Amino acid sequence: AFFYAPTAFSPNGDEINETYTAVLASNIEIKSFQYRVFDRWGRKLISWEDPSFVWDGRINGEWINPGVYMWDVVITFSRESEKLGFQDKGTITILR
Repeated sequence: AFFYAPTAFSPNGDEINETYTAVLASNIEIKSFQYRVFDRWGRKLISWEDPSFVWDGRINGEWINPGVYMWDVVITFSRESEKLGFQDKGTITILR
């Protein structure tokens, strides 16, 4: 597998699982990347296009409430000169 998204993190100051980031295999060349996080009503809360982005659990400087949120990702990449696309979605739990 070349993509992994953690299912939870706990930005609470205890220095354990404080941040969230997607994990990508090192043997691929990313052409485009879009990761989005939504609340339970489908409102986009945050998005990023840098695959190395690390989210600290804040939106506009404010901590996100604990709970379950949805995410989706769309990636275009090259592997061994072949251009490929990938889409996935899932949930992330914010713990305090």
